[in-house]
Amino acid sequence: MELQYADDNAIAAHSAEELQGILNAFAKAYRALGLALNIKKTQVLHQPPPNQPTNQPAINVDNTPLENVDHFPYLGSILSSKADIDSEVNHRLSCASGAYARLRRRVFEDRDLRAQTKLLVYRAVVIPTLLYGAESWTTYSRHLRALEQHHQRSLRRILRISWEDRRTNISVLEEANMPSITTTIMQHQLRWTGHVIRMSNTRLPKQVLYSQLKEGQRAPGGQKKRFKDNIKTSLKHFHIPMNNWEEIALDRPRWKKSVQEGAALYEMELRRIADTKPLYNMQVQQMKKWVQSCIDHHKDKLSSLSRDIWADPEIGGQETYAVERFLRFFRSDPTWSVQSPYMIPTAFRASWGPVGGNEGDSVLNLAFLCEYNALPDIGHTCGHNLIAEVGAAAGWGLKAALEGQTELPLRVKVTILGTPSEEDHGGRIQLLDAGAFADIHLVFMAHPAVEDVAFSSSLTVTQMLVKYHGKASHASAFPWMGVNALDAAVQAYSNLTMLRPQLKPGSTFQGIIKHGGVKANITPDYSELQYCLLAPTLKEVVELKAKLEACLRAAAMATGCELEISYPGYTYLNIVPNATLAKLYEDNGRALGIQFTKNPTKFAASTDFGNVSYVIPGIHPIFSIATDAFNHTEAFAEAAGSEDAQMYTLRVAKALAMTAVDVLCSPRLLRQVRDDFAQAVISNMIK
Repeated sequence: MELQYADDNAIAAHSAEELQGILNAFAKAYRALGLALNIKKTQVLHQPPPNQPTNQPAINVDNTPLENVDHFPYLGSILSSKADIDSEVNHRLSCASGAYARLRRRVFEDRDLRAQTKLLVYRAVVIPTLLYGAESWTTYSRHLRALEQHHQRSLRRILRISWEDRRTNISVLEEANMPSITTTIMQHQLRWTGHVIRMSNTRLPKQVLYSQLKEGQRAPGGQKKRFKDNIKTSLKHFHIPMNNWEEIALDRPRWKKSVQEGAALYEMELRRIADTKPLYNMQVQQMKKWVQSCIDHHKDKLSSLSRDIWADPEIGGQETYAVERFLRFFRSDPTWSVQSPYMIPTAFRASWGPVGGNEGDSVLNLAFLCEYNALPDIGHTCGHNLIAEVGAAAGWGLKAALEGQTELPLRVKVTILGTPSEEDHGGRIQLLDAGAFADIHLVFMAHPAVEDVAFSSSLTVTQMLVKYHGKASHASAFPWMGVNALDAAVQAYSNLTMLRPQLKPGSTFQGIIKHGGVKANITPDYSELQYCLLAPTLKEVVELKAKLEACLRAAAMATGCELEISYPGYTYLNIVPNATLAKLYEDNGRALGIQFTKNPTKFAASTDFGNVSYVIPGIHPIFSIATDAFNHTEAFAEAAGSEDAQMYTLRVAKALAMTAVDVLCSPRLLRQVRDDFAQAVISNMIK
């Protein structure tokens, strides 16, 4: 009856036969008392010896079979068939998060309460919830790490410590005057062990503590930890002598004092070790130096890549030479895994990693996007050869910073994604639809222009094709027998011209009459207009569509023509801002000498990066290449291929890679990026 509590019983047995016999005895006793076992609430959990197959026992009560489960709750704890505490730790984290959330507004975010009061409430409510039952846990580093992260996150919120403060975990604990979770668990377990030592030898907890498994094999890769292994480690850390600790434990006051003093000594040791480690900021700065050093080392190779793409311009969908040039570039280092074609014909993907974190942890995949299509006849007038160089350089630099890193808080992967056909065919939208971004978590790219801006807005744009169908006739002999489709087009053009003053600021459209007839003496039976609709957000484009369609229908009604409206191609969405990434990029850029424009020109253009930014957090700064020429001009194309552009291009690549370093080294900062993304997407959807 060791595991009986009120009307709850957990029956432990060494075999199915023993368990069946005990249950039969229970059922018989209950029947004699006029009671019955609740079959629905009675479950069987089998814990096989290590590396032995799980053969579920067939246990029944009064010939009714009981359900076999792999875990079940008992007195608030989760018991598992695997004899581990993974489910229990996850359950505790969930319960503690719930306890914190219930007190968040009333206590932890109440500015009228002192921080010390909030910490007392946290210590009295959240910590006991988090560590309920921890006295008997057999913990691994992954469990302690998850618990410590929850502890740190809660304390930093209570103390209003931001990631910008660059505070170490130890300094947070010192300010809160609290021990680490690791120390607290060891202290609880030693106190409990002392209680077990003082029990009678017939008690189950003491038998379990001193027992040995008779069956089972050694686990591949090392023996599984036992609870007593945890205790031995705790005794060592708390400086309690191994040769007579049981004797000390028999004296309750003496044991309590030894455990308390040991916990204090261990916390002091943790602080001493932390003081001798390099500061977090020093590690980040060193990684940023490696980024810069790598890009500088490969500058000739990167310049050659950009120059070759510039010298052989290819329009969207036909960038075969550019892709081949990228493949040669990345395959010069066999540590890159290269795929080409990737999802669509002239796309490619180069990946490296993952590194850091722990095996089995989720991977943070950072992608740098490359563009490389040119415009018909006028070549790289938008400088996409430099976008290609920035992506390749930033990815290569980040890889250099991550190589050899063993203490990263996350597992990190670096991806370079070649995204063709940006100007006309929505290459990135095609890749989104094909699933190319499914495993990517952050995206980075930069576009050359005439000024340096950390975030520059773009417009949502869609194409409209308008067709009027009339009736042909002889224009001079029988004009009354015709229906003039050109009149409809001219009337529509006039209607839309009069609509312009009524548009919201930022919304606009441009259009042409593409077809107006075939001969002057034939009443045109067909006309065609093409329009481009632009607005700050998708919602405003939808509103703009409705206004234009009303004007077009009016022209059809006035002339008697039939109207046909379609929207060919892809809708390019506006870029969703990310304040955290923009601030980090600006800080890193300034450190490299970039002078950002205080009052930047509005980016009255569109890009398919906007569609990506609605799905994945990202950044799309623009950068100056020291030319007064504007994009889509021959002068800008000349500047994009010049040697003068190289310094500016590689400097931006460094700033992007350094921004990635900031994010991947700070889980809290990564959460902030994701929070900014979620809020910005919602804001853009409701505008």
